[in-house]
Amino acid sequence: PPKHFLTALTKGALGEVLTARTKYAEAETLLRESYEELQASQALDNQRLVTVRNRIAALNEKKELAAAKK
Repeated sequence: PPKHFLTALTKGALGEVLTARTKYAEAETLLRESYEELQASQALDNQRLVTVRNRIAALNEKKELAAAKK
């Protein structure tokens, strides 16, 4: 199902892979969707949400590093 938590987890994992491949725009879209969908079904302190927040933080850090190199 589109809003099922497993779909959201898969989007988050794919977002992490895209971050590693420096496809930041695509990664950000998927990570934000993942976070929003998980937020609707999970407690805020749930490990799944913590993982997605960490992935978003890693994405932002890599984007900043890439921008600093330019």
